[in-house]
Parts: sequence; C-alpha cells; structure tokens
Amino acid sequence: MTQAETTKEKCKGCDREIDICACCQEPDCPAAICYGCQGRELKQTIPQPHAHGG
Repeated sequence: MTQAETTKEKCKGCDREIDICACCQEPDCPAAICYGCQGRELKQTIPQPHAHGG
C-alpha cells in the first residue's frame, strides 16, 4: 500500500477524517466535506439541540 492510498481527507466543516468527499466523490477534493456536514449545509438536516433543550 502506498502513502497516497492511506492518506485521509479532512472535512472542511468538522475536521473529521473522511475517505472521500460526499459532494463530488473525488479522493483529493480541496474542499472535502462529510455526509453530515453536507446535509446541514443543504438544509436537509439540522444540528441536534443539547439534551437540556438549549
């Protein structure tokens, strides 16, 4: 396995390591985004409130 195959992308929204960009499916996307952040940016999901309702 080469070093390029083991490199992970970082999500631009939450800095989580991801294998591939959820938007363009390109492994070397300069603005890679995870599925969770993509859904929030497209207003398909909303962040969950705190357990205490705040």
